[in-house]
Amino acid sequence: MCGGPAQFLHSVRDRYSRNPWQDQSRYIEVWCEKDSLSGIFSDALSRYRVTLNIGRGYDGWSSIKRAADC
Repeated sequence: MCGGPAQFLHSVRDRYSRNPWQDQSRYIEVWCEKDSLSGIFSDALSRYRVTLNIGRGYDGWSSIKRAADC
């Protein structure tokens, strides 16, 4: 094994992926109207694997209401 146990543990940690929401009774999404703000929200939410939806001004209130009721 090249690099020893410490390097192995770092490589495993960097590649491990688990959906933190799979065992939760609730699911969180953040909706943002402006695409220009997506970078700010994406940076903050990606750490917690929260879904970000960007409306870009095209969603009417009826489609947003249907999504919220799901």
